[in-house]
Amino acid sequence: MIAKANKILRQVANNRLALIFTLLVLSEFVYKICIKEYFHAFKISAALKTVLQLFFVVQIIRDDVKKLWPVVLLTLIFFLGQVGFVPFEQLKSNAWFLDKYLFLILALLYIQTIKDIEKLYPLFFKVFELFIVANSILILVGLLLPTDWFNTYYGNHNRFGLNGIILRSGAATYIYWIALYYYVTQCFILKKNKYLQLAIVAIASLLLGTKAMFIGYLFLAVYLFIFWGGYKKIGVVIPILIVLVGGLFFIDDLLYLLIENSPSFQAVYEESGIWSVIFSLRDQHLLEEMIPLIQEKWTWRNYLFGGGYTMHYRSQFGLLDLFYFFGILGTGVYLFIFSKLFCTFKLNVTTGFFLLGTFVLMAFSANFFYETILAFHLIFAKCYFETIDRQ
Repeated sequence: MIAKANKILRQVANNRLALIFTLLVLSEFVYKICIKEYFHAFKISAALKTVLQLFFVVQIIRDDVKKLWPVVLLTLIFFLGQVGFVPFEQLKSNAWFLDKYLFLILALLYIQTIKDIEKLYPLFFKVFELFIVANSILILVGLLLPTDWFNTYYGNHNRFGLNGIILRSGAATYIYWIALYYYVTQCFILKKNKYLQLAIVAIASLLLGTKAMFIGYLFLAVYLFIFWGGYKKIGVVIPILIVLVGGLFFIDDLLYLLIENSPSFQAVYEESGIWSVIFSLRDQHLLEEMIPLIQEKWTWRNYLFGGGYTMHYRSQFGLLDLFYFFGILGTGVYLFIFSKLFCTFKLNVTTGFFLLGTFVLMAFSANFFYETILAFHLIFAKCYFETIDRQ
């Protein structure tokens, strides 16, 4: 048993994708425990992120320094929107957010430097499966045991949610969206016998306690409906239409039932209304902070190159926050670079639905582009879709 474990550890250590993924996952969990035990200063995940960024830059330069042009261009756009608008201390604070936005780009650039990267995929995929199933089991354990280590909303005992060893709720939603899409395509498209894993991950995703996860369920349902040709069968279409129409009539009652059974939702509803419950107060950040700031203080330079003001005023809607930080020009450049680096697979129904679902999730949720642990889950999705192209 020990010999087998040592063999697996050596294999992971020799696989750069699997090793970095494992280190990111474990560092997040250690930091989550530190936060729960009030050791906030022990920022192991931030330290690992810094080390990885330096490693990425060195490897990219060794391969071809010209490949760093996206990082240089985005940094230039950032300074055009910041220098002359904010004091030096605020500039340093905003540069920290730039660093977060650049991590994903650097990670995507780095994997382009790995020769014969396809040979690393099988173990990388196994490590992902082991993590997501183990994390899902820990979510179920957290449901049964009196511990808050696996809770989604630490410090808030009135709102239900469990995310295992993942630190932030937003990251957990994206990660389980990727995991569900992976297992659904494995089971129903590629006909792999992974139904038990799919069931475990599906149950765990329900226990995350995030409303955005339901967007993922909707896209998965529509994807399977189209893939199986359900739209061609009248006996399937009519019941679905009846359910949808009935849902429109009773949606208010369902929302109020949810609110009545959640003290935290009820408090938000009584103070700010139904939209604040649906968007977890993001609408308040948008309407009361970000939009007034833009209207009162932004100039043409801000609209082109970004905020120049504290990120406290961001709305926590992913696409709008990207616009707030980089402006119209910078947002276009960032999305173009991301799409070119990420979408290296064929566009078809399977990948198209994943991209559309991810875009909608990103637009209405926070932290997509600058969540460190998510970067290598996105790289996993990119690598996985590349392998589907060859099957």
